[in-house]
Amino acid sequence: MLRPFGTPSLRFMFGSALLALAVAVSASAQSPGSRARVRGIVLQRDEVFDSVEAQHWPYRMANTLHVETRMHVIRRELLLDVGDPFDSALVAESERNLRALGIFRDVEIDPLQTDSGIVLRVRTADAWTTTMGVGIATSGTESIIDLSLQETNLLGTRTVALLGYRNDPDRSAITALFDTPRAIGDRVGVGGSIVERSDGRGGTGSLRLPFLSLSSKYGGSLTASVFQGRVLQFLGGTLSDSLWREFAILRADGAVAVTASPRGYVRVGLLAQYLRDDIVPLEDRDTIPRTRSGTAGPYIAARAPRFIRVRNFERIGRIEDFDLGPFASLTLLAAPEAFGYERNGIGAALGVGTGLRLPGGTFARMNIRASGLQTVDGTDSATVEGAVSFAGQRGERHLVVLHSSGGMQKNPVPGREFDLGLGTGLRAFPAHAFTGDRYFVLAGEYRYLVWPRLLGLAGVGVAAFAGHAGAWEHEAAVRAGTEFGLGLRLASIREVGGIWRLDVSRRSGGGFSSGLVFSLGRGFVFGGI
Repeated sequence: MLRPFGTPSLRFMFGSALLALAVAVSASAQSPGSRARVRGIVLQRDEVFDSVEAQHWPYRMANTLHVETRMHVIRRELLLDVGDPFDSALVAESERNLRALGIFRDVEIDPLQTDSGIVLRVRTADAWTTTMGVGIATSGTESIIDLSLQETNLLGTRTVALLGYRNDPDRSAITALFDTPRAIGDRVGVGGSIVERSDGRGGTGSLRLPFLSLSSKYGGSLTASVFQGRVLQFLGGTLSDSLWREFAILRADGAVAVTASPRGYVRVGLLAQYLRDDIVPLEDRDTIPRTRSGTAGPYIAARAPRFIRVRNFERIGRIEDFDLGPFASLTLLAAPEAFGYERNGIGAALGVGTGLRLPGGTFARMNIRASGLQTVDGTDSATVEGAVSFAGQRGERHLVVLHSSGGMQKNPVPGREFDLGLGTGLRAFPAHAFTGDRYFVLAGEYRYLVWPRLLGLAGVGVAAFAGHAGAWEHEAAVRAGTEFGLGLRLASIREVGGIWRLDVSRRSGGGFSSGLVFSLGRGFVFGGI
């Protein structure tokens, strides 16, 4: 008999959380009473540089080269139309939808009361979305170099096009990518990418019918992905094996909302996938088998969002939306022998999380995610991860971030072990410095924004940071390293990119030589909160 996934207490806690979320969302979804109606919508589109700035020829030329976001791209993200009852929650969600596109430096929707009703004034300010640049991440002796030409608002349509080159300590790769969120019927998104690596190749394609808002009733997707190439496996921070992998997957899912409103939702759906995933030693790649398997099952997701707005966190000079509301999800997938598996089993994935708004402009977020495959012989594979992050802002210049996370695995897919170094978890240690099926990260940073709008183009700040992190095999001794230091923070307030960090760190532990290390990268080393 198959054993259920997780302990009884964990299943009880998760079930209680999911039930509470469903009740809360259902209660908040009651239809509102009569209210004023929207009688008009006025769009105001501002260019990258305003009329005063455009008096200078470099700024005027930038506006000329930039294609302004088209009106229909803005209108389709609005959840209210002329004649609809006014709803402040839908106005706030429409603002978040527009900011989430990542092509604006500012978004504002003002409801104006008139004699005939409410007129919505929608103001958007475009960001510079054409990026021709060099991305570098270093940790002393090793580096990652990214060269790219990217446009995230092609012809003003919110279409992403990218051509990039990447060289890291393991391989080099050329990538071509295209994605447009509303290609078919102004509703269905289309995307695709091709990656040609020095030791393999891959590609993806997708059709997406997304939930366009919290109130959307249905959504789904169809995704295909293929890969053929070398997989490197590290043990104790050193290369232990070189494998060959051939992978292909066709995945489809669809869901309907049992309850949906601007206050949250409960969605139930069905997921199915067809998979080929074969891994052999590199020298045996000419005789690699061709296995096939499939799986299918239901899932449920509930969410009751509580958004807050912050500035100068992962961007500079932008409003950023953070959801502190609770969420919960559960997926169950059948994996029987009849579908190509060695033995009957059931897969499960669950996630729960929430956030807290604290006094003094601070907040915290926490989440736990787990997945596993249970067979008649026991647990075949499993992964559990959790994270807690705290952020405090005193005004818009000061920022304190504290982060802790950790996880464990059983029988991970080769090459999917936890892997820290070169800007992932730790900045001052080389790539694959700490690897294994156990990991933890403890990190903190204080940032002070010295010039929020230097020359009207960039924000500049300084930072002090510290980190202690490690990864290891469960049968081996804990391996970890420590770093602390000072750094410079720099970000454009006109383009779409995040914050660059240039740091000097002192590192110690993990069998690496102590000393000062210069590192360059983007964003937080723990991936944000």
